[in-house]
Amino acid sequence: MSENIGIYTIRTDRTSKDLLLERLKEKEICMGWGGGITDIDLDAGKETFRENIVKVYKDITPRRIGNLARGLTEIKENDILMIPNLPEAGKFIVGVAEKDPYRHDKEDNSHLNHRIKLKEIYGLDGNLDMKNEKVSEWYAKLWVMRLPIYPNYHHHDCIENLLEGLRSGEIKELEASALEEYLGSKLDKYVKEMKEDLLKAPLTGPLSFERICEKIVEFHGYKISSRNKYDRKGGDADLIASKEENSPFERRIENIYIQIKKYSGNTDKGALEQIEKLAKMNENDAKCVMSLGEFDKETEKYAEEKEIILIPGDEICRMLLQVISKS
Repeated sequence: MSENIGIYTIRTDRTSKDLLLERLKEKEICMGWGGGITDIDLDAGKETFRENIVKVYKDITPRRIGNLARGLTEIKENDILMIPNLPEAGKFIVGVAEKDPYRHDKEDNSHLNHRIKLKEIYGLDGNLDMKNEKVSEWYAKLWVMRLPIYPNYHHHDCIENLLEGLRSGEIKELEASALEEYLGSKLDKYVKEMKEDLLKAPLTGPLSFERICEKIVEFHGYKISSRNKYDRKGGDADLIASKEENSPFERRIENIYIQIKKYSGNTDKGALEQIEKLAKMNENDAKCVMSLGEFDKETEKYAEEKEIILIPGDEICRMLLQVISKS
């Protein structure tokens, strides 16, 4: 395939699943923040787009606005688009962008009105499972792909090979790999035991829970740039890490502000507010809370609004096992 082909993971509003699937059958991906009865058309120019979108969506962050404006204009003909958790949880859809793919329908009063036209689409029948070994590289990194349009610079080979197989008919279905299912059944037991051990970890030193989280962050390509960062307004980050992302067109450094909580039970939105107060974001910076506990629905909703990545205890343990297996 051409080196100019881009690959993107697309996040959609699954609360509008029926409408999403209806339009996918018509070969269109529909992104949110489209304005409803207010016309928010990217073709009017990025500045007008930014002005209009904040009028309708008061809580939308500059980072998300910038991602939408850049991503919707950057996607071009033949780019490959990966859509996780559709047509149902655990499945995925693969699309190939049409020529001049962006479209905004002035007659559409739904907020799902930033459209990406497709000339090819695969997986609408629920025949592509994310736990198949052919896409394990991509699936393992989904946790960091929280922006609406996330460029995948590091998964070209596995995704291009998948598309070639789908086009040729060699791949008609991807089932969850038997090994993945077997390991998954064993994993629950290991995760439970590991969480109990991590709760007993010392507060400081090389075996502390905070240092273990550092290892996980570093494993995913980040460098720790600061620890225990505070301000005088209640802001707090246990770690600040950075990662350089290079594409053929730009060089970007993404900072991620991380709050670490070592306790069981529910983690409330107080930890999220600490990160929110501290982080002076540019549109590429990210926020994350890693907790051995879980997150309640209110906290998850707040995190979605503020674009904060939540990593609960079970997921931390799975990520740690991945680090151990590669050591």
